[in-house]
Amino acid sequence: MAKVSVNSLGGLSEAMGTSASQRSPRTPEWERVRRLYDDPQAPTRVIVARIVEALGPQTRAGMADSAVARCMATLTRASAGDLEATLMSLNPDLPAAADLAAALRACAESDIARHREASRFGELALDALSASALEIGEGVEEAPGLVRAALARYADERRLADLAGTFVAQDMGYAFRHFVERDTPAHVGGPRLRTVREAGALADEVASVCREVTRKVPLGGIEDDLLRAVEQGPAAGHGLYEAALSAAVVESLRALGGAP
Repeated sequence: MAKVSVNSLGGLSEAMGTSASQRSPRTPEWERVRRLYDDPQAPTRVIVARIVEALGPQTRAGMADSAVARCMATLTRASAGDLEATLMSLNPDLPAAADLAAALRACAESDIARHREASRFGELALDALSASALEIGEGVEEAPGLVRAALARYADERRLADLAGTFVAQDMGYAFRHFVERDTPAHVGGPRLRTVREAGALADEVASVCREVTRKVPLGGIEDDLLRAVEQGPAAGHGLYEAALSAAVVESLRALGGAP
C-alpha cells in the first residue's frame, strides 16, 4: 500500500490552553519528566511511565472527552455499516485506505463541529482515526470495496473492541507525542537531545512505545457497550461510546504507567 501521511489528511489545530507551544504544568511530577529529557541513560519506557504519573485528573478526563469519543464512534459505526453513504470515494487519486481515512475524518470533524465539542485531544483523535483507517488497510489489496470489507469484518465478527483498541493505541501515540513535543524544544542542545532531529526521534520513540503497549491491553469488557451503542444510533448511543472510551483510556494509562 502506498504510504500516505496522516497529516496530509487534515492538520492539527491548536486549542486555547492546550496548544503544542504551551509547556507542561510546573508541578513536581512534570519536573521529573522534564529532567529525563536531559538524561541520556533514561529509557523511553520510563519517560512514558513518568508522563502517566504526571497527568492530572483534568488531562486524563480530556483524553476521553466527547470529541475523542466521536472519533472512536465514527470508526465503529463505519464498521457496522452505519456510515455507508459517507464511505463513497472522496478522492479517486488517493489509495483506497487513504480515501477511507479521509472520509472517516471528514465525518468525525463534521460531527464534532455540529456538537461544538472541539478540543485539543479531539484534534489528536482525528489524526488517530486517520491512522487507524490506514492501519486497517495495510496489506489489503488497493480496492475500495476490499478495504471497506476489511473494516466491516470487525463488526461481522463481533470484534468492535479490537477495532476500538486499534484506535486507542493510535490515539495514545499521538497524545504522548504531544506531551513530549511541548517540552523538548527547551531541552535541544542538552546532553540527551543535542539536535532538533534527536528531539523528534524521541517523540517518535515515545509514540511507538505507547502504541505497542496499548495494543496489548485487553478491551473485551467494552464489546457489549460498543455493540449496544451501534444498535442505539449516534445520539442515544453516545453515552455508551464515552463510557467505553473512558474505560479503555483508564486501562491503557494503567499499562503505560507500569514501567519495567
